[in-house]
Amino acid sequence: MPKIVSGLELLKFLSKKGFTVYSQKGSHVKMISLQRKTKTIIPMHKEISTKTLREIIKQAKLTEEETSELEKS
Repeated sequence: MPKIVSGLELLKFLSKKGFTVYSQKGSHVKMISLQRKTKTIIPMHKEISTKTLREIIKQAKLTEEETSELEKS
């Protein structure tokens, strides 16, 4: 499982993977990827819990290889 990341770090990472921001309400940013045909919500907190991060990775349809890139960043 990836290290603890902030909402901003995750937002930047998903942007590199083809996701774009389409809405924001309060501290939650909605992102969409037309290539992957999926969307996810990113809480803009200093630390995202492991369980929440796992669910975001699942919703974003990231491969294990892509997830390992997140660990390195």
